[in-house]
Amino acid sequence: MLIILVVPIIGITQYNNNKLVQYFEDEIIATAMDNLLSIKNLNENIIDKVKTEVITLAKSKSISQISRLKNLSQVLSDTDSFVKIKEVERLLNEIVYGDDNIYSIYLYLDGGDYVITSKNGIMHLDYFRDTNWLDKYEIGLYGKLGKWEARKAPYTLNLQLDNTGETDVVTYVYPLSSITTSARGVIVVNLYEYKFADLINSSALDDSSNYSFIIDNDGYVISHGDKDYFMKNISALTIIDRILKSNEQEGSMIEEDNGDKNLYVYAKEPQKKWVYIRHHSLNAMMQKVNNIKKVSTLWLVLITGFALLLSFIISVWISKPLKKLVNHLKNIDDLSFENKKNEIELLTTAFQQMDTQRKKLYSILEKSQDKAEELFLNDLLRGNLDKYKDEELNKSVFPYANFTVAIIDIDNKESFVNKYTSEQRYYYKTWILNKCRDKLGQFFVIKGLVYMEYSIALIMNFDAYHPTKTLITIKSILEEVLDETEKELNLSFSAGIGRCYGGYSGIKASATEAITAYRHKLLVGNRSIILWDKSMTQGSTYFYPYDKEKHIINCLYAKKAEDAKFAVKALIDEIRNMENISYDNIMQIFNQLVGVTIRYLVKNNINISQIFDNVYVASHQISDLDTLDDVENYLMDFYQKIIDYIIKTEKEEGDNHLDRILSYINENYHREIDFKEMAKEIGISYSYMRKIVKQETGKSLLDLINNARIEKAKVLLRETSMYIKEIAEDVGYNNVQSLTRFFKKYEGITPGEFREIKE
Repeated sequence: MLIILVVPIIGITQYNNNKLVQYFEDEIIATAMDNLLSIKNLNENIIDKVKTEVITLAKSKSISQISRLKNLSQVLSDTDSFVKIKEVERLLNEIVYGDDNIYSIYLYLDGGDYVITSKNGIMHLDYFRDTNWLDKYEIGLYGKLGKWEARKAPYTLNLQLDNTGETDVVTYVYPLSSITTSARGVIVVNLYEYKFADLINSSALDDSSNYSFIIDNDGYVISHGDKDYFMKNISALTIIDRILKSNEQEGSMIEEDNGDKNLYVYAKEPQKKWVYIRHHSLNAMMQKVNNIKKVSTLWLVLITGFALLLSFIISVWISKPLKKLVNHLKNIDDLSFENKKNEIELLTTAFQQMDTQRKKLYSILEKSQDKAEELFLNDLLRGNLDKYKDEELNKSVFPYANFTVAIIDIDNKESFVNKYTSEQRYYYKTWILNKCRDKLGQFFVIKGLVYMEYSIALIMNFDAYHPTKTLITIKSILEEVLDETEKELNLSFSAGIGRCYGGYSGIKASATEAITAYRHKLLVGNRSIILWDKSMTQGSTYFYPYDKEKHIINCLYAKKAEDAKFAVKALIDEIRNMENISYDNIMQIFNQLVGVTIRYLVKNNINISQIFDNVYVASHQISDLDTLDDVENYLMDFYQKIIDYIIKTEKEEGDNHLDRILSYINENYHREIDFKEMAKEIGISYSYMRKIVKQETGKSLLDLINNARIEKAKVLLRETSMYIKEIAEDVGYNNVQSLTRFFKKYEGITPGEFREIKE
């Protein structure tokens, strides 16, 4: 009992304890990763909020209004300019007051000699202390999209003041672009680093041994609870080097140091090239688990001791009936014990002999079941004959030497799958199979099975055959089954019939021909019972319509859906009229045509996933279609979707560009507008800009500018007492005559007459 009970229990207990430790380690890692990802997401949300505020600030009209104010002395000498500058300063302060994570914000205009700050107001560059970011910006280190970096920012920005203390910040440098504003320059946002450190180290899992920090891809510390690490490169640390070199975006690593196990979980942020890392001491976190192991081991020892005692009592109690059972087994003639004296050994031998007899019986029964027959038929269809001995084949279910195979395939498979459940589909296939057995069984020895997902294979065995009459008889019977299937189940099928062969090896050959024949329904159509013909594989003519492929691609380029459909129909008609074209050639034509179309979309930067849910399924779905009519309908819908998407996308892009054109004109109508420079600012070509305006408004660019000027002139005529000459200059005309000429052109009266009417 000690050997068979205690030793296994000790082994199982040790195994379970190790599994328990592994389980808790895995749970700790998963919890730590979830915690780190929560911290990362929270921190990224704060950063995204800051970026959103910066972009909103960049789009504000106040920044556009100061885009040309580059000289501080001129700004201070002009009241209107000074008011505009102060308005920008007010916006900066408003952002800082609304977000306690922000330490300060700067705005610098390219070519300007001053900086607008939320901390010290408007400062001349000669007295501005915090210039390390400006040097990097001017040599283009921040690129066009901006960058986050860790650095130290001075408490006081004015060089004239003695206070030179610094605070740790995480800075976002955002260059202004034509997408957001007409101004050129940079917005700098400085966030408190200690806010980052407090946030990423706030967690329910926290204790003195756990901490989080952020580094960049080069190993420089962005934020850390220990300020001695700030901005330092820690990539030389082995664990940090392993994390940086890892190809995984998130994961965990365990480092052992003098018996201490430390867990590091990390999550990479590819946009900013940051890595969030969290450290946990596994020893401290596993202390409770180790206590549980000790308690469970103690209980195990007590329970095992009790079990041993109880087992001894029970063994004594059952010894008498056990001996009686042994004596009974010795009197059974079918069992042989070879003079074994040990009762347990004798019982084991008896049960082994009975189990062997049981397995032999089950083996005989299993071979008689349908599953074994189905396996045998599958092997015959695939030509797997090596696994069977000749005597096994001779004793099989087929008594004759000649075979023919028919493959039945359900028509309209997609509709069949969508319309019926798996149980219903199985019932319908079984119904067809049984009907074929009944009808063909009158003439042949027939076996059948569901072959592949939607097909049925029929193996017909017979003594003598006629090369044509036998196959015609099979075809006629299958046509009867087809009629009954349509009547009873409202389903149809197509079938291919292979030639007659002698011997088991001919079954595979006939099955291959039957598959080739039923695939020929692509040309013949549904509800077809097709006899294999050598023309299906021999003497076929290779064909590929390069001219029609080029024509269809040209239709896509011209966005002419009807022309594309006409070309598809012409291609299908040409294939129908071709003689000796193979199924594989037809599939190659359509697959290559779809592939060329997809390459065209990729080459022209058209988002395929917006057109098709799954581009792989879309490009391979043709092989599942039954007939050329199905292929024709599929391709017509395929190209219609593509062209509809291209037209829709171009319309949306045109509307977006038109909004930006109108916005640019409304902001700049009062001055001479260089149309080529305007197109460059908007990000399109001059000719395309003219085309958009003409298509969407029916007017020219000059008409839009003059309309804007005349509308502004009407407001000034109606609401002010300015002279007409002053109004002309204010809205962008060089003289009164130009204003009068265009005013009369668009309003039918002169500016003076308009003012009199309004008065």
